[in-house]
Amino acid sequence: MSGSAAKPESAPRPEAPLFVKALAFAGAMVLFVPLFTLVSLAFVKRTPDGGFLFTTEWFAKVFTDERILSALATSLWIGAWSSVLSAAIGTAAAIALVRGKFPGKRFFEILTHVPLVMPEIVMGISLLAWFVFLQLTLGQVSVILAHVS
Repeated sequence: MSGSAAKPESAPRPEAPLFVKALAFAGAMVLFVPLFTLVSLAFVKRTPDGGFLFTTEWFAKVFTDERILSALATSLWIGAWSSVLSAAIGTAAAIALVRGKFPGKRFFEILTHVPLVMPEIVMGISLLAWFVFLQLTLGQVSVILAHVS
């Protein structure tokens, strides 16, 4: 025996009532039916006689449109920098909060929960107002700063 304590047997979980299962199924359908419909329609082209034809034409159009490729490159650039900066700042803050002893530590621990309780639209509008107040040029840098915060 490895020395670890035996796990106590837990009581079996009761089966969910039928209305809970039905509600879960309905919720899943609300989420997945539009998704499956969109994906299936992405591969379909209507023929002149009213039929349907399997095609990847729409994907070829998307990946040859310069505006879409530029938007994709911008999104990937912003996402990469936001991730790197968030990871660096978050790691440093976590180490400071766990290992450090400084005045206001409890305040900063509480402050880390603000993104969980503040609606995203409120945070976005607040950051926009703050950036305008600071006369920060609105662009990719401000979007990265907003994502990192």
